[in-house]
This record gives sequence, C-alpha cells and structure tokens, in this order.
Amino acid sequence: MALEIRLLDVQECPRADLAIAAAASASLRALCDPDPRHQARLRSLATPDLAQLLARTVDEGERARVDSKPLLAALGLPDAPLEAAAVWSRLIDRDLRPAANATCHLPALETILGQGCLARRMRAQVGPEPHREALRELCRALCDCLAAGQLLGGKA
Repeated sequence: MALEIRLLDVQECPRADLAIAAAASASLRALCDPDPRHQARLRSLATPDLAQLLARTVDEGERARVDSKPLLAALGLPDAPLEAAAVWSRLIDRDLRPAANATCHLPALETILGQGCLARRMRAQVGPEPHREALRELCRALCDCLAAGQLLGGKA
C-alpha cells in the first residue's frame, strides 16, 4: 500500500508552505497507524469517491463538503458531513498541535483555515470584478508577503 501526494500548492511565503507541509506530514503519520482495523478502513476507500472529493476541493477549496462516511471514519472523525476546512482543523488539532514543533506553524494554519485558501484571500482583496490598480496592489501585497514571510491578510 502506498500513498502519493501530487497536489500541494505553493503559497505566498515559505512560512505558509512549511505550515501546510507540517500539517500534511502530521496527518500522514497518524494514517500510518499499523492497527489492522485502521489499515482495513484505509484500504476500503474507493478511488472514484476520493477522486470526486478531490474535484470538489479543487472547485470549492476549503468550503468543499466532505460527506464520505468511510473517509471520515478512516480519518478517525465523526461521520457527520464537514467542510474541508473543518476536517483539516480537526486533523491539525489532533495530529499537529501536540507536536513539539507545532507552535510556529499554527498562526499560518489559523489564517488559512479562518480566512480561506490563498486564492480566496486574493479574491477578497480585489473584489469580484477587479480593476487594473487593484491587481497591481495585490501583486505588491504578495511581494511584500514574500519579503516579510507573512501571509496575505494574516498575522503570521
């Protein structure tokens, strides 16, 4: 059984990238639980269902509805539907927050989970029908984020 991660996005600064990598890594370590029942739940996940969820999260980001009871069970979460942000919030609380290195990543993750993915935060800055000057300001803000190691719209 193998897991291949093909879809990780580059964010506005390395701090955000590292926070996302830390959250993903902590959750993946939790998925490696050798308990046979846990492994059976993982192996029973249907690829088409996972592909559908991936497509939904590509379209809807953190607002995508995660309603697959087998997936939620495999993640050790209650089977009530959740938005993707809520799934990640629970995984971060359970898998990353207790780790010794978690403190430096939590502010960035809180910004992402609270304000949305980078695309959503960018859209919030320029509005639904951005004009040229708003796009210029956004580009300046993104350059400032990279230089300062801060997230767009965040404190981290």
